[in-house]
Amino acid sequence: MSTGPTDIVRNSTHVFAAICKQPCLNGGRCVRPDTCNCPTGYIGKTCASDRNECATRNGGCAQVCRNTRGSFRCTCHTGFVLDGNGLTCSDHDECKTSFHGCQQKCQNHRGSYICGCYDGYTLTEDARTCRDVDDCASNPCQQNCIDLVNGYQCTCHLGYKVSEDDNTTCDAMCPQGCGNGGYCESPGICSCAEGWSGHSCETPLCGAGCVQGECVQPDICICTSGWEGDACDSDVNECASENGGCDHICINSPGSFECDCHTGYLLSENGQSCSDHDECSDDGHGCEFCENTAGSYRCICPDGFVIGPDGKTCEDIDECSSSPCQQGCSNIPGSFNCSCEPGFVLDANGLDCSDIDECTLNQHACEQGCVNTYSWYTCTCNNGYRLGSDGTSCPDVDECADKNLNDCPQECVNTVGGHQCKCFSGFAQTEEGCQAVCQPSCANDGICVAPGMCKCSNGWTGNSCNEDVNECEDGTNTCSHICNNVDGGFLCSCQVGYELINSHECVDINECEVSNKCQSGCENTEGSYVCTCETGYMLDTNGFSCSDHDECAAGEHGCDYCANTLGSYSCFCPENYYMELDGKTCSPVCDPPCENGGLCTAPNTCNCTDGWRGKRCGWEAKVNHWTRNTTGCQCYFDNTRFDCACCVLGGCQCDSARSNQCVQCGYGHTCTEEYDAENRMGIDAWTLTESGCPCLDSDNNYGCACCRNRGCACGKTAPNRCTQCGLPFMCYLKKPWEE
Repeated sequence: MSTGPTDIVRNSTHVFAAICKQPCLNGGRCVRPDTCNCPTGYIGKTCASDRNECATRNGGCAQVCRNTRGSFRCTCHTGFVLDGNGLTCSDHDECKTSFHGCQQKCQNHRGSYICGCYDGYTLTEDARTCRDVDDCASNPCQQNCIDLVNGYQCTCHLGYKVSEDDNTTCDAMCPQGCGNGGYCESPGICSCAEGWSGHSCETPLCGAGCVQGECVQPDICICTSGWEGDACDSDVNECASENGGCDHICINSPGSFECDCHTGYLLSENGQSCSDHDECSDDGHGCEFCENTAGSYRCICPDGFVIGPDGKTCEDIDECSSSPCQQGCSNIPGSFNCSCEPGFVLDANGLDCSDIDECTLNQHACEQGCVNTYSWYTCTCNNGYRLGSDGTSCPDVDECADKNLNDCPQECVNTVGGHQCKCFSGFAQTEEGCQAVCQPSCANDGICVAPGMCKCSNGWTGNSCNEDVNECEDGTNTCSHICNNVDGGFLCSCQVGYELINSHECVDINECEVSNKCQSGCENTEGSYVCTCETGYMLDTNGFSCSDHDECAAGEHGCDYCANTLGSYSCFCPENYYMELDGKTCSPVCDPPCENGGLCTAPNTCNCTDGWRGKRCGWEAKVNHWTRNTTGCQCYFDNTRFDCACCVLGGCQCDSARSNQCVQCGYGHTCTEEYDAENRMGIDAWTLTESGCPCLDSDNNYGCACCRNRGCACGKTAPNRCTQCGLPFMCYLKKPWEE
């Protein structure tokens, strides 16, 4: 096939090149006569038409696909930002930026956000700013209300604190805290919700208990491995299902199981089946004579022998070791003989021995009594006699000469085989012995202890115990205060302010518990009492009533600003100041608060630390226009990390190699460029210069901003500023570092 002279030409190196009569556009290359090879993003015979990538599967974009000449780009709906992959979108947390416009609080929502106010303020009609609520004129406080400039502060009585829920009612204070739905019922005492107990309601209650687990919530147990049931008292028995697959024995254990075999069997390698073990086939049994059995073996011995203590060797049977004889035994091979000790005779059964009764057979030498004993006999004597040294005779016993046998209280007369007792003159014989005789007899429970001598009971004296003892005079009374003598005794009484106990002891009467004139507190003293006042009150001159004590006037408060209350005082702070944790010191309020270590030195005035700037110290001194902070935000390439850069609106994080830098979304290739914060070009991310380019309303006026990064001029709203195309509201916002 030949080609016309206009289709192919020879170049200087004698190589033929194709000729396209209509030139290839937009970077297309002529590869054959009148045939263009178009670059990505263009189509058509001469590559003159743009390819609409968005027409096919939305260009792969998750939300919005915007076709551009020769390319396309993905964008996101308002409230979302483009991810680093340039395709997917993530929710934009407007509350973490400075562009939300909320005066006080900001709450992020998916694709949007809402503004809120601090306690004591309400949201105005513009849904962004907050205004102050009414003050004490509306009586908002439950107990005490301190009128402040443009506001109020509620305070409470001793032992209570202002409720954190509404800052107006007063809650009892429990320093230990009342958790798990419990509440502070009174100062220091928690009322726990059902199912909880403890000083701070920290202990859950499980009615049935948690036997093998832990009670983590009321009536909810977390069981340890291998246990189940509401009370964790049921073991998970793996052996209950098909014996756990075991051939013989399945041994269940908490949280597991294992197979085992009956004695004499071996567990196979599969850990489940069992086979008989022939113990006699190896040398491990140790028997002199071995006999294998199913699942076991046994050691055996010939007749006349028995397995020894080791259970394996054979020994001669020692019949005497089982004590078949009552007394003596002699072992012989295959048998034994019994014998008896002296005083016994072998019975007809050849095993037992019977005692010989010497007393019954009159084979003894006793003078009086004979008692047979085991293998012998013992001689005894009648009362009044004792056994002689020969062990058989019985001579008379002189009981009167033996102090161990003489039981007479006064005189003793010995008789043959016994003795008699007699009394001295002045004593009479009674069943109890010799009793002294007194004439006249002892009165008032007195006791005759010797002839004519009485021992008087307490409170009486005299020969016949008929004279009263005055215990109050002789010092023998036990009264702690006052003694009153009576016949045969005394009575005790007490001084004013005391009462009698135990019939003799006087103890102080606690008038504070019985009756007193105190209007507030009462303190008992020995024999009396004094009145006291609660903290914050002083005792009046009458000694009974109390009046309020003005701690503020007395300088006994320690507050920066003090307001006296009935029985106490309150520390408060003026507008734009807040109370420190000590409850006394006032510090200025910066709202929003200073960031990155900045100090609030005056209301809404931050003193920034080195390296930070801005009204709230929220911007690093040396970061680019897209990087708010070099660290502190979640990393897009690793959601478990929060040490990557925080980006401003329109900025995206760089890759892991430069995780502390942000660039304009879609310009990730610029992450590799070094950034000089001191010599940066342009006014902000979108504005190159504030003037020098034609204004939108007049081509002859070059006093408007010049844009960069494909930014769009703000126009009349801000003629010297550019913004990201499609986000005109940013023309009204301050530059990020000017906040």
